[in-house]
Amino acid sequence: MVDYQAISIVLTGIGLMIALTYYALQIRNQNKTRTAQLLMQVYSRLDTPEKVRALQEVFLWEFKDFDEFVEKYWNPEDYNKLGTLVLFFGGAGTLVRTGDLPIEKVSLLIGGLTTLMWEKFDPIKDELRQFWNMPGWAGSWEYLYHEIVKHRAKNK
Repeated sequence: MVDYQAISIVLTGIGLMIALTYYALQIRNQNKTRTAQLLMQVYSRLDTPEKVRALQEVFLWEFKDFDEFVEKYWNPEDYNKLGTLVLFFGGAGTLVRTGDLPIEKVSLLIGGLTTLMWEKFDPIKDELRQFWNMPGWAGSWEYLYHEIVKHRAKNK
């Protein structure tokens, strides 16, 4: 004889497992979407004419040491261009550090640009930090640089 109560309990359990699985998949998809949106928001902060121009100009700066850097580029206009980049790369670095953005995706989207620009300033970063009395100057940008380098080395 069929025990309707047992069948009802089994069907309820199966329904609950299906609902929980569906809910877990929905949460996972929402998290992926949020990460993609955040990544594109970060990227869109660089995709303005002002920031593209600043990036292009700073990329073309040439200096052999800190003294030449100060001589050529220590003026309010150039300081603002560099500040724009420090804030952009630093913001991305902070989001990677806090786990809000995965390094894999950041590396794909802005990894080349991040490393290229950091390597330009790395030789004078300590002097810049000392000059401005800001020991943490561009610290999140530096963090992002090192994370990208590690990620790339691990995923060759």
